[in-house]
Amino acid sequence: MRDPSPIIPEKVRSIPDSFSWIDRRFITGHFINYLNRKEIALYFFLVTASNRHGMSFYSFKKIGHAINMNDPEIRSAIISLREMKLIAFNYPFFQVLALPEKPVMTRLAIERFCRKEGKYED
Repeated sequence: MRDPSPIIPEKVRSIPDSFSWIDRRFITGHFINYLNRKEIALYFFLVTASNRHGMSFYSFKKIGHAINMNDPEIRSAIISLREMKLIAFNYPFFQVLALPEKPVMTRLAIERFCRKEGKYED
């Protein structure tokens, strides 16, 4: 695929001092395929809230307000993201980790992926 030219050249993004990023491998490496929407929302929130070392310390209340999740949903998403080695959590600190070489296959992640592909029956 060729490298496309910007559609609106005067609106090309620049990298500000407060820059954060989501590794392209999150999609191309299929990490996104093993997460539900709430886990993806929390991961994206943590990535954009973190400093250059991946660290942040938002309260569950602020996170919940920002991404429309309650405490049990946040806790469940934290557990899944930790199991998949995407984040570390030591209250009140979160760390977004470098992506593993490939997605960590937890039982829940495999079930979710199979459901998305229509290859799983309860």
